[in-house]
Amino acid sequence: MGIIVAFILWGLFFILMGIVSGAGLVGYINSQFGYNIYVEMASLLGGMAGTFFVVLACFGLLPGLRRLGVLPAEFGLLRGLWILIGFFLVVDFLKTAVSNIFAIHYFVFILEHTSTSARWIGLNPSLLSGKAPFATIMVALVGAGAWTAWMLRETTLGRLIDGGSANIALGKPEHNGYLAASIAASMVLFLIVIEQFIIHHGIVAEKVSTLGYYWNGDLLAVTIISIFFVPIYEEIIFRGASFAALRPRLGLAGASLLTTVCFVTYHESFSVTLLLNTALLGLTNCWLRIKYRSIRPGVILHMFYNMSVVIIGQIG
Repeated sequence: MGIIVAFILWGLFFILMGIVSGAGLVGYINSQFGYNIYVEMASLLGGMAGTFFVVLACFGLLPGLRRLGVLPAEFGLLRGLWILIGFFLVVDFLKTAVSNIFAIHYFVFILEHTSTSARWIGLNPSLLSGKAPFATIMVALVGAGAWTAWMLRETTLGRLIDGGSANIALGKPEHNGYLAASIAASMVLFLIVIEQFIIHHGIVAEKVSTLGYYWNGDLLAVTIISIFFVPIYEEIIFRGASFAALRPRLGLAGASLLTTVCFVTYHESFSVTLLLNTALLGLTNCWLRIKYRSIRPGVILHMFYNMSVVIIGQIG
């Protein structure tokens, strides 16, 4: 009960501070441009303060909420769910906070450069040009990395490396794990080619265009981040830490299914084909993790999948 009260009080405090800050910014805008936008700006800054509160609460960095940052002693359902839920909250709320910051910046910019009555623009993505999308996704990547390290901070080295189904499985794969990942990668490439050029022309381009929005068309940045960084922390979170925590309670099938559903949800898309691709990738990586007692083959397959999407999307 105490933690619930502390959560509510801290949440109200952060939101109130955001609203007060919004009032100060509104005063500046009103004195400079003659526009009274108190409600809109207070709402924006109050929401932004709320996002920072959620992130700090997830890491247990606020008095009265320290327990949120304390992992259950044993791997189990509660720990597995918290790893996944916290990951979603930290990444999404950090992205929202940074987007809000840039929205405020561009809103003031528009007021400074318009001679007509300006309207409230909210979080219009078309205004987030230049470095804003890049900064947004970079902060999200840092948050994801921080959450991954936070979740593993009390895990012993043996449990990190060991390939047992209730361990993180960062060690070398058994037998022909890398060969299996290479074969799976070839099958993934064939599947993407079929989808792109035969079944549904342009489906991969949808994913590339989405990446292009975040990275402002910088293909080099898309390639480096999506191929070499994203697969590592995603595999550690989904097929490593959360899978290991859920497996003792849900079994191999249950842990595979739940982590894959969360994996698909995280990669939100309006395309059924892309959702099915993501689900297939998640389930295949679960199988590789179980079969070869390591998440490394899954990391390789994940890297190859992202690389195929970027390259074929550009060709197509």
